[in-house]
Amino acid sequence: MSIICWKCQRHIEPLERREVDKKARKVWVITYCPYERCGANLDIEPGKSIKLWNSKQGFFQDETDA
Repeated sequence: MSIICWKCQRHIEPLERREVDKKARKVWVITYCPYERCGANLDIEPGKSIKLWNSKQGFFQDETDA
């Protein structure tokens, strides 16, 4: 999906990153501009948490607990 960035006005293929808010125990998926000098946030949506393997204790845990 190709869009035009609101900040740099370039035709881009947006990237996504996940941010974890440990206090609120929420996960956010942030879509942003791939150009390093721009980096504008295009969209922020709630995401589903991922189960991570805890090798020390031998079980899966939520990424919001990690």
